[in-house]
Parts: sequence; C-alpha cells; structure tokens
Amino acid sequence: MMNKKRIGLYLKQLRSQKKRKDGKSFSQYDLAEDFFINYDCEISINAIAEWEAGNTIPSPDNLEILSKIYNRSIDEILDGEDQDETDYKEKYI
Repeated sequence: MMNKKRIGLYLKQLRSQKKRKDGKSFSQYDLAEDFFINYDCEISINAIAEWEAGNTIPSPDNLEILSKIYNRSIDEILDGEDQDETDYKEKYI
C-alpha cells in the first residue's frame, strides 16, 4: 500500500537536493517551470505542494516526468526511498 506522506517527504527531499544553475535548491516554482518548459506540461505550485504534503499522489503522467527530472524510477518515487543498487551477485559470488 502506498504511503502518501512518505512519498510526499521523498518528493520534497528530491526537490531540495536538486540544484539550479546558480547553486540554489530547486523551489516549487522552479519545478513547475521545469514541467512547463521541458515537458510542455502545466502544473501548479499548489499541486506540487499537495504532493509534498502527502495529500495527493502525482498522476501517472506526472510521475513519469518527475522520474526524469529527479533521475529516479517511478518505483522509487512510489516507495518513497532510493532503491538499494547492491549487486548481490558480485557481493556474494
């Protein structure tokens, strides 16, 4: 079962870790602008705030865009955490 609060905290964390060209963290406005400029998709700052508060979950189309913006899989976003990329074959064999 998806935990909307966990997803929201993860989305907020990803946004705050993303840097603009001037070195500052991405704001919700910057994210909305990225959606529009690079993906021709209008998203409101209020929608982003609702995602990050854990009140709503982004639509499948918006999840796809977020995965591209943050360079994370949709599964990672819906799990609310980075997936462990341990190569168990290399580790144990």
